[in-house]
Amino acid sequence: MSCCSVVSAALCVIEPVLMNLTPSSMCTPLKTLNVSLSHRRRYMKHNFPINYTIRVHQKEVFKLSNISRMGLDELVLQRLWFQVNQGVLKKIIRVMPDRHPSRPYAAELERRFRDAEGVFVQSHPAEVFQQELPETIQNIWDCLTEEPDRVPQSSWRLVSPKSLLDNFCQTMYCLFSQCFTSEEEEQNRECKEEQNRECSHFLLLLMYFYFFALKYLLEPLSDHGYSCRVSGLLSGRADVWTL
Repeated sequence: MSCCSVVSAALCVIEPVLMNLTPSSMCTPLKTLNVSLSHRRRYMKHNFPINYTIRVHQKEVFKLSNISRMGLDELVLQRLWFQVNQGVLKKIIRVMPDRHPSRPYAAELERRFRDAEGVFVQSHPAEVFQQELPETIQNIWDCLTEEPDRVPQSSWRLVSPKSLLDNFCQTMYCLFSQCFTSEEEEQNRECKEEQNRECSHFLLLLMYFYFFALKYLLEPLSDHGYSCRVSGLLSGRADVWTL
C-alpha cells in the first residue's frame, strides 16, 4: 500500500471518532500556514546536505499513527499539535546560521504558526485551557517541557527537517480537516508521489554509478592478467592489490 493510501485510510478512520467543529476563524491562518508548508521541499530538503538530520525528542515525531492510537478528543489533540510543532520549529531554526538560505522561510513559517496558535486560543473559552489534560497527553506535555540535559539518550531521535514538516502538514490536515478541501489534500498527495518518483530515479542513478565505478576498477586487473583476483576484490581482501 502506498503512503498516500495509508494517509487517506487513516483520515477515514480518525475523523468519525475525533471530529469536533473547528471554528471558522481558524481556517484563514491555517490556510496561510499551508501555503508556506507547500514550499517545504525546496527549503527543508534542497538547501540542506543529503541525509541531514536534527535531534528531536521522540514525542516530537508526531504522525497520523500517533493520533489514531490515542483516540482522544480532537480539541485536546489540537492543543498537543500546537505544543509539539512549536518545539519542532524552534529546533529547525536553531540549527540554521543567520545567513542560511532557508532561515527566512523558517522564520516566516514560525510567525504564521504563532498567528494560527493565537487565533486558536482566542477561538475557545479560557476554561478549555484550564481543564486537566488526559494522563496520556499530560505525560507527553511533561516530556516536551523537560530540560534537555535530563532527557535520556534513548528518547532522542534523528529526523530530517523535511520529514518533520511532512508530519506537521499531514497531522494538520487531519486535526483541522474542515478547513481544507479535498483538492488541497490531493495536491499534498501528488507532491509525495513526485518525491517517491524522484527517490526511485536517484536510486537507479546510484546503481548505474556503482556498476560503472566497479567496472572501471576491475578493468586494470583484467588487462594485467589478474582477473582471478576479482572475487577477492569483491570480498574486501586487501591482498588482491599486491602485485
